[in-house]
Amino acid sequence: MKTLPLYIGIVFVVAAIAGGVSMVLQPPPPVDTLSSEPDEPTAEGIAEQKRLVARERQKQDDEESRRILYEQVSQTQPDITEAWLERMCLYVQTEEDLEAYWKEILEKGRRYEAVYEEPNTRVTNVTPALKEVEVLSRIPHVYIHEARQFIHTQVPDADRLKHRVPNLLALAVYRGWSASVDDELSRKRGLKKSVAELLLAAGDPVISDASIVEAAEKEAVIPDEIKSSYLIEALNGLDLQAELAEAAGEDPGQFREERIRLHEVALVEGFSFVKRKTKEARERYSQSASSSAPATVAIGRWNSMLNERLLSLGKIYIDAALAETTYRGRQQKYADLGFDVLAMVFQRSKTGAAITVLREANKIQRYNLWQMGRAAWRQAQLAVKSGKAEEADAQFFTAKQRYLQTLARLERSRQTAVLEEYSRLQAEISAWAVTKAETGEG
Repeated sequence: MKTLPLYIGIVFVVAAIAGGVSMVLQPPPPVDTLSSEPDEPTAEGIAEQKRLVARERQKQDDEESRRILYEQVSQTQPDITEAWLERMCLYVQTEEDLEAYWKEILEKGRRYEAVYEEPNTRVTNVTPALKEVEVLSRIPHVYIHEARQFIHTQVPDADRLKHRVPNLLALAVYRGWSASVDDELSRKRGLKKSVAELLLAAGDPVISDASIVEAAEKEAVIPDEIKSSYLIEALNGLDLQAELAEAAGEDPGQFREERIRLHEVALVEGFSFVKRKTKEARERYSQSASSSAPATVAIGRWNSMLNERLLSLGKIYIDAALAETTYRGRQQKYADLGFDVLAMVFQRSKTGAAITVLREANKIQRYNLWQMGRAAWRQAQLAVKSGKAEEADAQFFTAKQRYLQTLARLERSRQTAVLEEYSRLQAEISAWAVTKAETGEG
């Protein structure tokens, strides 16, 4: 009887094991295949999937495009120099060119002075109001203000923008220079009175008044603030003329050369100004315990204005490249100039505005390089048929270089067509090498 509980326990254990084994050996319940089948894709779902894929590809292309641009920009010159300006500018490249431009504007202002003053010279009764006008007419800013009224108006007039505004601005420059001449004359004539007696006592001739006037004109300068105001308003006037022409269905490209030239004047003038002021600040504060912070802030502001000029010029170059559809060489030249100018802006300021336009420049460059590669390839094929081995070698080399340059500017997702052509080009180059070896032309 004592062993009865033990037997009962053994029976329960065996029953439990048997139950577990039966559960393991029992086949799984049938799967409800009807409820587990995936839903048929809808048109909206397919379209959404395509949008997601396209968005992801665009994101990858943007990242790769930035990488390509940054790599290209890093290979360009990081600082403005006289040599860089000569390469980038088409019309005004040096300080000598700049001086010639301002002489041209001074002559234009001198000629317009008589035209502007003619209505007043016919008045016989000089009233106090006219006397006030006569006094004001010697102030350059009066003419700049008058020019601004024609530019910054709700209804601009194209004819006034073309003729009146440039003449008024030139007259302002001339008046500013004339005031500087007067200052020099006053100073030199004052010196003449004190020196004349010494010269007479020594038996030397007295300096003539004509010589003093000539010397004063050589030493006179156009005030920096007048130059700055002139350039700002002249550029505004030209940009507005281009906008009005486009709105009227005319070609805004008719103002391109003048706009480029004026931007180059502003660029060379700005570079010269910043260089001069930086040198003056270094000399002043190297011998003084005063803080150079104000000068540093001012130089930074002038450099920012210089960057704005560079950005504007780069955009004009790119617009010119996009508008050029006849001559590929000219289009490529504008695109290259635009890219280098905008790369300089980015290196100096890291502005995103430059990168946006650089993308357009890169698109133009890579397409033109691709087409130039194709053209060189065709020339190589013609040279092979004509038996001109040296020319074929040169054209094949050029074609290969252009294709490689194109691929370096392309995102991977856009390289397929160019890579296929490049592979065929490589095969032709290899076949040409074999042909030369067999014929002994290599």
